[in-house]
Amino acid sequence: MKAFSQGRKPIFLRVAQELRARVNAGFVDEPQSIGSMAKVWGISRCTMRKAVLVLAGDGLVDCTQGRPIRRKDPNPERTQPHYSPAESRFHEIIKSRILDGTYRWGASIPKVNYFIVSDRVSSTTVAAACSRLAGEGLIFKSGKHWIVGNCRRFPSLSDAGSRRPTVLLVFPLGLQWNAYFTHSFVVPYSLSLAEELQQLGRATSMAFINEGESTELQVPVGAGKIVAFAKSLGDNYCGAHVYFGVQPPAESIDCLRALLKLGEPLVLFDHAGEYENLATGLRTQRKRPFYRCHMDERGAVRLALQSLADAGHTRIGVPFYKGFTWALHRCALIEDVAKEIHPRPEIIIAEQKETFWRYSGGFDLSQYTRQLESGLQRLPERASEGTRGRDSLRAKLLAQTPSLIGLLVQQGVTAILALNDGMAREIYLWTRYVGLSVPRDVSIISFDNSVECRNFPVSTIDFGFSRLGYRAAHVFIGDIPVKADRYGNVPGICTLVDRGSIGKPADSTAIAKTLRTGTGGVPIAAPVLF
Repeated sequence: MKAFSQGRKPIFLRVAQELRARVNAGFVDEPQSIGSMAKVWGISRCTMRKAVLVLAGDGLVDCTQGRPIRRKDPNPERTQPHYSPAESRFHEIIKSRILDGTYRWGASIPKVNYFIVSDRVSSTTVAAACSRLAGEGLIFKSGKHWIVGNCRRFPSLSDAGSRRPTVLLVFPLGLQWNAYFTHSFVVPYSLSLAEELQQLGRATSMAFINEGESTELQVPVGAGKIVAFAKSLGDNYCGAHVYFGVQPPAESIDCLRALLKLGEPLVLFDHAGEYENLATGLRTQRKRPFYRCHMDERGAVRLALQSLADAGHTRIGVPFYKGFTWALHRCALIEDVAKEIHPRPEIIIAEQKETFWRYSGGFDLSQYTRQLESGLQRLPERASEGTRGRDSLRAKLLAQTPSLIGLLVQQGVTAILALNDGMAREIYLWTRYVGLSVPRDVSIISFDNSVECRNFPVSTIDFGFSRLGYRAAHVFIGDIPVKADRYGNVPGICTLVDRGSIGKPADSTAIAKTLRTGTGGVPIAAPVLF
């Protein structure tokens, strides 16, 4: 807004002049509404409508009532430019990388030589695709670089004295909303969303759906106050972002429906993928801009199983701790998805009934081994006796882990699919303590790509929350289209983070021999299967 407040001409005439320059330069923008264009330019809808009418009077745009604003071709008989199949295919590749957040707003895309080597295309193909993307308003030229976005300057959060476009962050009142800012599983999403909104000049304001017991909060509390606050923002209201956590309040549905009636985007972050039915009910009015950004758990399981199957593993073990409801759900999903994998692996699920498999409170298996050491006699200084002491510690650890022993020895499992990185960390430490090597003897893969487990060499599946937060931010900004299905679902894009823990299947008899060596004849207990 501040960028247009200088000069003698009215604001709408200066906006019209800039729009005219873009049209005459050959930019062919996607069909847009008055509201979305006003957000990008940081002005009111009334001012943008006046600017569009100026261009319509010049015959440059078509603003027929009830239809999106689109560029009018001054020469209808002119044929559309012809693109070769290679150019069209490469154009779609780069466009998909821009839309999913691989190439982010304000960053330059790789140089021509990168695409020539990695995608095996010619420099002519790259130039044609970039020119086409520039015509669609997705990139622009700055010096020798192509930059994602457009060349407009968005209002900065440091601009004082002006009302900025605002996104409401709606939470349930209580401790659940803390996870949005602190939980390592959710923070990649929330941090990416906040950074993108701040970079592009969008402010945020918190609100709480349920009133609860506190009445001293200086933010809107309750559905009625939230809607009233959104209306008070006028044209500066960009939409609402909702995070429920574990349990949505009873008044959530009415509040979300009221926010949708305001006509601005509503984004529901479903980090655990639990609110698909709720989202389907809200999407019954298809003209409402509703989006559900969620974890693609099924896609992550499919990627993990396919990675093991491609390496040659046919028997995959899944240890789990029965104290977690989500673990039971993921085990059932693994068995279901395994039917879709080719070649189809055999899934063997074993319950870990050992008391120390807690995976919570910062638990580390090394703590348990220190407890075992304290129960043994102090290790002698002589090497031979010290070796016998270590064998005693190893034997005691083997005797108390029948679930993993049963999977590797009696069930012939060659790979372990851990349900999350915390479990994978403990299983990896266990393999080290008992003398096994990863991935020579056993392969391990898990989920989450959590920060606290990144120093362990265990391959994992990243749910793509960082890029999902980036895409959610551009729903509110309105400059980059965000693809969703008919119900507004926007899944995260899962990727494999390969840290070298997936190898070829080992001989199960060799594993059994390794585990039995030096155990002092300690019997191997039978597994507890689920």
